[in-house]
Amino acid sequence: MKVAYEKVGDVLTVKVSGRVVGSDTLQFRRDVSGWIAEIPEAKKPKVVLVLDSVSMMDSAGMGALVSCFTFAQKREGRLVLAGLGRGVKNLIVQTKLSRVFEIYETEEEAIKSFET
Repeated sequence: MKVAYEKVGDVLTVKVSGRVVGSDTLQFRRDVSGWIAEIPEAKKPKVVLVLDSVSMMDSAGMGALVSCFTFAQKREGRLVLAGLGRGVKNLIVQTKLSRVFEIYETEEEAIKSFET
């Protein structure tokens, strides 16, 4: 699994690729939570997780997504998902997490969602 981030204005985009499984998800959680924690307290975190290059995700990966989402919410921010591949999208729908996460087709749409 590879994780990279960049800032687009005041939106943190996190691009994830590869297999989001097992013990690798611990580092993913630490990375994303650390990047969110670096956002000044006065600003509410705006985070887009771009998952279009994720080839596989297991329950540990799903738990990592929920953990990052919860951390952003505790900081009064938003974390949204973008570019879900078919397998990841099916997993999120089957686990009913599609009711929890805001999901966008593209990274650009997700970033624009923070403008309103």
